[in-house]
Amino acid sequence: MGSVQEKGGKKIFYGSPHPLIIELNRLEDQLRDKERELGEACSEIKVLKASEELKDKAVIELSTKINKLDEKLRTAEKHLEQKNLEVKKLNDGRKEALASQYAAEAALRRIHSSKEEEGEYFPVEAIISPLESDIRKYKNEILKLGKDKKALERLTKSKEAALLEAQRILQTALERVLIVENVQSENCDLRRQVEICQDENKFLNKIYRQKVLEVEKLAQTIHELEESLLASGMAANTLREYRRQEENKVLERELARAKVSMNRVASTVANQWKDDNEKVMPIKKWLEERRFFQGEIQRLRDKLLLSERTAKAESQFNEKIKLRLRTLEEGLRFSSQHGGPRKKTLLKPSKSKSSITSSIMQQANSSTGHTDTVGNFDTENGMETKYIIGESSVRKNSDLKCKNYDSGKQNSEEKEIPSKHKVDSKISNEQNACEELESSILINGEKDMVSGFLYDILQKEVINLRKSLAERDGLLSAKDEEIKVLHRKVAALTKSTEIKLQKARKEAINREKVPELVKSMDEKLKF
Repeated sequence: MGSVQEKGGKKIFYGSPHPLIIELNRLEDQLRDKERELGEACSEIKVLKASEELKDKAVIELSTKINKLDEKLRTAEKHLEQKNLEVKKLNDGRKEALASQYAAEAALRRIHSSKEEEGEYFPVEAIISPLESDIRKYKNEILKLGKDKKALERLTKSKEAALLEAQRILQTALERVLIVENVQSENCDLRRQVEICQDENKFLNKIYRQKVLEVEKLAQTIHELEESLLASGMAANTLREYRRQEENKVLERELARAKVSMNRVASTVANQWKDDNEKVMPIKKWLEERRFFQGEIQRLRDKLLLSERTAKAESQFNEKIKLRLRTLEEGLRFSSQHGGPRKKTLLKPSKSKSSITSSIMQQANSSTGHTDTVGNFDTENGMETKYIIGESSVRKNSDLKCKNYDSGKQNSEEKEIPSKHKVDSKISNEQNACEELESSILINGEKDMVSGFLYDILQKEVINLRKSLAERDGLLSAKDEEIKVLHRKVAALTKSTEIKLQKARKEAINREKVPELVKSMDEKLKF
């Protein structure tokens, strides 16, 4: 285990990493990240507070300007009302002057008419001069009123332009107020997030302290355990040996289970296409039968050795008998009447061992003087009969095996296995092998069917093992495909994490751009 040292309030771990130490390091990294985020949030809050203060000042200034403009507008409206009243009065005076002018002109006409009627001459200038003076006064007043009207129209146009500018300023002020409200709401959200981060920081500090205490306790216990382990080295060695023994036992059990499962699978697969008589049997039974067949093989080999010896003795005995028979034939050619058929039987080659033995028995009985040869022949005939019995038993076994193969072929045809052609080819090969074995047994008498039976079983076990290997290859290919799918999932997860990191970076850049935009807006407002 690793040792612990303290440097500047921080704990440094040496040696092999412990999971708790790794967790503590991870928590420390998280705390540092949270502290960095808190610092960034505090700086953003300070910037936002400064921008809010500037915006509040700008709003206050705009409100004062708006109030002043409202007062100016009110005074201008009052002045316009007064001027409108004056214009109305002047218009009324003008109308009255025109009416008086028309009345004076009518009076003059009457006077002229009256003078013409009366024939008397009154001085017109005395009457017209006061009227002309009044007319001049009224004309001057009318010109002054026109000038005042033009000035009032100019003032109204300037006031309307000022009103439009004031409306625009009000709209911009309202937009800025909305921006300020949005910034204030964002500020509230950031404050809430800061509070949440502070609570998380407190919780992480508590967890960190608890983990530090647990690590200290574990370090103490580890130190004690190291001391105890150093003190008890033999105990550790024994424990290791015990663990190795247990692991070896577990591995042996697993191997035994695997062998049993493989044998079961092999037996089931071999029994699928066989009869009840030819089904694959368990290992114990197979070993017992193997021993039994090996004993029979030894017996057959002994019989074969005995038959070979008897054959050699028979060949020697036949040669001796042939020599004696030739001498007898030469002596008894003209004496006996049954010599012809004997010559035929002696001169013709023997078609089988039974005919040879019968002729030898007849000739031995005819010759009375050779008693010793007859005794030897009886013993050798007994050996030969044993050999013939063994040969017949081998033939019976071969016939039974061929019949079993034929019955296996019929059962396989009834079951209709998908691999029918392969099974038929195997059965035909086995039948050919059976016929070759029969011919070899009939000719030589040296081979038996036990070795072929065992070879068949071993060949089936090899086939089953090949099938199990193919299944294992399929499982491995399936696992490879699963591994490829997992690699694809890992690649997709890495891509998603990269996209999330890019989004987080973009958000951070946008957050950094917000105070710059606020500053630019403040500068525009100042201008």
